[in-house]
Amino acid sequence: MPATARILPVFCLMQVIAIVCQADAILLPSSITAQGSFTNASALVGDSVIPSEGTSWTAPTNLYWSGQTGESGVVFTYDFGAPVTITELQISTDNNDSLGFEVSNDNISYSHLAQITIGDGEIFFGMDTMSSDSTHAEYEPNFDFAPATGRYLRFYARAGDGNFSVGEVQAFGFVVPEPSSFCIVNFVFATSALCRRRKLEFR
Repeated sequence: MPATARILPVFCLMQVIAIVCQADAILLPSSITAQGSFTNASALVGDSVIPSEGTSWTAPTNLYWSGQTGESGVVFTYDFGAPVTITELQISTDNNDSLGFEVSNDNISYSHLAQITIGDGEIFFGMDTMSSDSTHAEYEPNFDFAPATGRYLRFYARAGDGNFSVGEVQAFGFVVPEPSSFCIVNFVFATSALCRRRKLEFR
């Protein structure tokens, strides 16, 4: 068997292992859109800067607004540019806010992903950092969720004292492999199997 025929299956197997075992990384949105009326630039929510806990909810590091709850209120949407699997979230929000997080493949139909409820976290005034990662120092059990896949992530206020603030929303996970990657792997394995069968026939 030619050397290339022996190397290709090993190379493709390594690709499969890399896809399955890739470590979760921060998922940076290719764009951030927003609806509703709020203070400060929407880019602040995804600038990878987490305000210190206890920071005022109206600090210049945050996006803040009053009222406008639910899907028809103030809504921020991350477009990752391609389907991703979201495994963890880390956020900075006002201590007495309730936020909802949803994912979508088409930016039209959304599914529930996670939520923060009033009383979550450990800060009693100002901004509070919370994570869905059980190994993180700011882990909030009520924020935990099962991994989900989609190109879009949106979030909005659900309830609270009527004054809302978000300092940062970070998503972690990995980009979903393109179908062509699996097609190549399957093709190479099939070719390798055919070569082995022919080799046996000519013995």
